[in-house]
Amino acid sequence: MKNKLKSIIYYILVLFLIAYIYFNFSDNSTKTDNNNLIVSYIDVGQGNGVLIQNGKENIVIDGGDKSNSDKFVSFLKSRKVSNIKYMVASHYDSDHISGLIEAMDQFNIENIINPGYSKDSQTYKDFVKKRKSTNAKIIVPNIHDEFYVDDLKIKVVGPTSYDMSEENDRSIVLKLTYGNTSFLFPGDAVKQSESSMIYTGENLKSDVLMLGHHGSKYSTNDFFLDEVNPKIAIISVGENNRYNHPSKAVLSKLKSRNIQVFRTDKDGDIILESDGKNIRKIE
Repeated sequence: MKNKLKSIIYYILVLFLIAYIYFNFSDNSTKTDNNNLIVSYIDVGQGNGVLIQNGKENIVIDGGDKSNSDKFVSFLKSRKVSNIKYMVASHYDSDHISGLIEAMDQFNIENIINPGYSKDSQTYKDFVKKRKSTNAKIIVPNIHDEFYVDDLKIKVVGPTSYDMSEENDRSIVLKLTYGNTSFLFPGDAVKQSESSMIYTGENLKSDVLMLGHHGSKYSTNDFFLDEVNPKIAIISVGENNRYNHPSKAVLSKLKSRNIQVFRTDKDGDIILESDGKNIRKIE
């Protein structure tokens, strides 16, 4: 009886030891620290959709097109989102704001940041109508404006004007700074806006650049790319899209500068984590 009891205790101790080794020394590449910044570039096909989580606070930048609205909302729910501190519509193209329209029905929105122009489209009209139905504060930002979410700094670095002739150049451009790490979100900004941002004196240097206009040939000019000087480039793009995004010329620029590239059409959802010093891909 004593020998049997000793054997049982021995096996229990062995199991505890195995569990301890597994949880403390196994690959933790997908584990996250809730105190860190999590930036999710959601695969919404040919569009943009980003979720930024700083502790319990959530920020959304764009939401993809109508065909991917359900996927966008489902992703937010999978990340335990119920309240959105800031919802940002970079500009009013349907592949950026359609998912936001659905999200306004699903989540509590505290603030909506959108550009200061209007558009003659049904999607824009639907966006405005749904926006009015919320209790959110509406913010039309100017360049150099700053917002803070705990220790996360959000700065508006573009556009220099909402009167630019090309609508894409009216995109709100945001730079997020968390500790010593930074992320840039240019929306669909193309060359005119990129050039004008350089001359504002704003510090555009960022560790991670989400390529403007899905990596089209009209964006990511050499001067802008050198100014941002990213380590990582994110391209949100639909598989086999009819626009041939991303441009081969843009991909060549990234390769020649040894910039690591992640693409939603190849990598699916791209989730980065920053502890304020280092950035790593966790999914």
